[in-house]
Amino acid sequence: MPWRWPLPRVLPQSLLARSVLLISAILIASQLAWIEFTRLSAQRSQSAQIASTVASVLNTVAVALESMPAASRRRFIEKLPAAMQNVRLLPATTWDVDEVAVPQSPLLAPISEQLHGRGGSAQVIAVLEDSERALWVKLQVRNQAWWVVFPAEALGLG
Repeated sequence: MPWRWPLPRVLPQSLLARSVLLISAILIASQLAWIEFTRLSAQRSQSAQIASTVASVLNTVAVALESMPAASRRRFIEKLPAAMQNVRLLPATTWDVDEVAVPQSPLLAPISEQLHGRGGSAQVIAVLEDSERALWVKLQVRNQAWWVVFPAEALGLG
């Protein structure tokens, strides 16, 4: 009498049962791969939409700052949050960082790419994300630097 393993076999003995088990495992793996692909695709789409929104607001703000006289900028800064979904505009001071490396985040990478690729006389200097998920973009218009602050709810993240 041949020696047998004392524990029950994990794999079925018949070829049909092993085939069904293999096909089931492949189907489960493919479903998990598609779920991950869909999640990444949705995240990339959301980042592209946010980048487009940020770029259009920055273009609007830059054109407004370039075209208006210095005396009316204060009134513009006060009215901007009500007009543009709580987006704030703050003058940058001399102690602000001039160059900040953009962190590799799924949100900031596409925004940074789109902002640096856009035309116009205004120059984007820095992009930051703070602890409250507000996006800070430092914008150079003429000889003045400005921080444009996008709260999370303005970006659709709140």
